[in-house]
Amino acid sequence: SVKADPTAGDVVVDGGVKAAAEAGGGEEEAARKREAMAVASFQAGEAALGGGDAEAALPFFMRAAVALPGWPDAWQRIGVCYHRLRRFDSAAASMQRGLDIGGWEDIGAILTLMDTLRELGRLSDIIAAAGRVPAEHPLAHFAALLAGWAAFPLPVSSGGAQAASSWFLKALAREPSNVLYRYLSGAATAEAEAPQSTSLEPWGPFGDEALDDDELFVQLRRAQHHLDSPGLRVLNDKVELHKLLKGSEKSAAFWPRGFVLPTERDSAMEAEKALPEPVGSIAAASRWVCKRPSGMGGQGVTVHAAVADALVHAAKAAGEGGGEEEALLQEYIHPPVLIGDRKFSVRAFLVLYLGAGGLAGYFASHALALFAPGRWSEAPSASSPSSASPHLTNQSGSQQVAPGEALTRDVHELPADELAAAGWPGGPIALLEAARHAAEGLLQAVQQQRVLERATGEYEPDRGLLVPKILGLDFLPGAAAEGRPARAWLLEVNRHPSMGEAYDCARRAKRRVTLDAWNLLWHA
Repeated sequence: SVKADPTAGDVVVDGGVKAAAEAGGGEEEAARKREAMAVASFQAGEAALGGGDAEAALPFFMRAAVALPGWPDAWQRIGVCYHRLRRFDSAAASMQRGLDIGGWEDIGAILTLMDTLRELGRLSDIIAAAGRVPAEHPLAHFAALLAGWAAFPLPVSSGGAQAASSWFLKALAREPSNVLYRYLSGAATAEAEAPQSTSLEPWGPFGDEALDDDELFVQLRRAQHHLDSPGLRVLNDKVELHKLLKGSEKSAAFWPRGFVLPTERDSAMEAEKALPEPVGSIAAASRWVCKRPSGMGGQGVTVHAAVADALVHAAKAAGEGGGEEEALLQEYIHPPVLIGDRKFSVRAFLVLYLGAGGLAGYFASHALALFAPGRWSEAPSASSPSSASPHLTNQSGSQQVAPGEALTRDVHELPADELAAAGWPGGPIALLEAARHAAEGLLQAVQQQRVLERATGEYEPDRGLLVPKILGLDFLPGAAAEGRPARAWLLEVNRHPSMGEAYDCARRAKRRVTLDAWNLLWHA
């Protein structure tokens, strides 16, 4: 077994490498065995990380770092795992250790560290890291982008708009046709009242012909993924989101009742006693949903028949993650709206503008229906083997389970008669209107508790650059049942929603939402 704390420095090895060294009969043989163990562990970690499971990958990379402490790649991968698990302090420490070992020659690793430092609001450290990237390097423009974002909110003595303008102009010089860099350069130079602001070409607006401009969307999505507020991770964390909405009176209309485990286990057990008897074997087998704070592609979400089962699962998951992680337990929404015997969720988009002037936003009119790969009638009963496919409505997760099926549709194209027959009156328009009301409730809770106005390290949101931020909101349509109207239940908030274009309808919707967000900024 291996125990490692990259923030502390030393790694403690129990058996494994030590035993291999002692059994080898010499330093050369011990070194060979250590290297073989490191490579094997690293490859196993790469396989797990490539599959999206950072938690499973982490101990493999730790074993590689134990076996070869001077291997910078092992430390970098440890940092990447911690980043994906949102343990950003440990991520930054691991990445920096790898860079120190490698002499800061891995430019890609420097950029990854800069992006991690952004989550911590360590703006001065971002700028310092950017200074290590050679100006002639092909990725120097990206380092300048992150440094400009970091400099803008700082006082003039540490950065400010003038310093941000300098960084953005460096990025623009490397990519003169980059629309994002043109906008940022103009915004920073105008704020700094620099003379070159009048000589910059305009960056918009965008007409319908821009929908086919692939390079344009590559550029604009850099802002989506790398220039947003660190405070948004509160919404992306399922447990923190629950705590936020629990304090809102209106949330009961769109946020399923839930409990934070393990602290609220007793309350969950009491709530279970008061639940009505489930109707049918499927409902009996899926009374609760357990969610880990983070997770993509449907990972970290499990369905349980009883609170006791969920507690066992949550305890096991917490043990694998170091014993400190909380989990969110929520009631499963029954009955769900079904079309073609499949459950589906709605991926809607909430566009926010964060920066000077406070917080503003709107609910986009384009949305997608994400269908489960498995049929509801084939969902596991209490006595059959567990299967997630009838419950899974995550687009990327569904693609992995059923890659040959078209499981994403435009919400506007859902048949009104089939929705009505499934317990959702009013058709697609009513579905989006219900989701919009829920999004308003979410935004109201955010504004009331001022979660996006709080400083993160050196980063102060009201001093940041104004760029559109697209959030993905996932809703489950709950069918009308006796004593309960049809409702759109919020499942989660995606800070970095997938912008993949595997389906034509997804391509149209996501590109339209992106262009509309930037065009509104232009006209404002």
